[in-house]
Amino acid sequence: MNTHFSGIEMKSVKLCAVIALSQLLPACVMTKAAYVAPGAVYGQQARILSEPVCQPDSFGSGPVEIIRIDGLKTAQMLSIPNPVSYVPPGEHKFTIFHAVGTLNFTGHLKLNAQANTSYVLHCAGAGSRFWFTEGENGPAVGSIDF
Repeated sequence: MNTHFSGIEMKSVKLCAVIALSQLLPACVMTKAAYVAPGAVYGQQARILSEPVCQPDSFGSGPVEIIRIDGLKTAQMLSIPNPVSYVPPGEHKFTIFHAVGTLNFTGHLKLNAQANTSYVLHCAGAGSRFWFTEGENGPAVGSIDF
């Protein structure tokens, strides 16, 4: 009888471990990590940083997200945007997403990225305008991609 009891106890310990892991693993998956584009080589890539919040010069504000670079997804879920992306030198196409309440804004930008250069994606008009600058306050670079 004691053997039967320890078997039940062991099963409940295993069940608790499985439940605990199922709760912890999604948190690990949702950790924000940098997106590294194919071909980006450490020390030779450009760094792209998104403003954390769109400048609210008309109505509302919220996060600005790069959801695609050169047609490739940068994150698995829109709610977990990548804070920074790295791309190899050359021209790249970016799909930008911004949501304010029930309104969604999408933009398409091109950027000819230079090696070892940092760029910042800016947003204003609650998501109706997107642009890149070289560095935080540098000159505007890139263009709209249709």
